[in-house]
Amino acid sequence: MNIPVQETFPAAGRSLLGLAFIVDAAIRLDPAATLAAGDAYLRLGAAASAAAAGAGLIGGWLLIVGWRTRAAALALAALQIVGVWLSLTAGLAPEMSVPVLKDLALAGGLLQVFAFGAGDHSLDEDLSRKRGRRPRLQPAYALEPAMQQHAGTGESAH
Repeated sequence: MNIPVQETFPAAGRSLLGLAFIVDAAIRLDPAATLAAGDAYLRLGAAASAAAAGAGLIGGWLLIVGWRTRAAALALAALQIVGVWLSLTAGLAPEMSVPVLKDLALAGGLLQVFAFGAGDHSLDEDLSRKRGRRPRLQPAYALEPAMQQHAGTGESAH
C-alpha cells in the first residue's frame, strides 16, 4: 500500500493542531472551566482570556481548512509562547510543568507549519495553483537524478 505521506500528512497535522485550539477556545467559554484549567491569560484580565480564545478559535479553523496557514500558525505560535511566558512568570507549580511543555511543543509544531506551509490539501495550495504562482514543491525522491551528477562537471555518477 502506497500512502502519499508528503501530500496527506501535512493536512492531518494541521487539522490536529487546529482542533487543539478549537477545543481550548470552547473550554474558555465556560468561566469555571477556565479558572480550573489555570488559564495564564486570566492574569491579564477576562478580556485577554476572551481575546486569546477568539484568536485560538479563528486560528484553529484557519489551520484546519488551510487558508492563510502560515500567518495563522505564526500568530498561534506567538499566542502559545506568550501563554508559556505568563505561566512561568506567575510561579509555575510543579504539576503544571507538563502542560507548559506541551504548550511549547504546540508552538514548535506551529513553527513547522509556518516554515513549510500548508501542504497539498489546503486552500492556500489550491489558490496558488489557480493563480499560477509558485510551482508545487517536489518530494526529495524527485531530485535524485540531479543529485547523481558530479558537482560542477555535469557528468552522471553512474
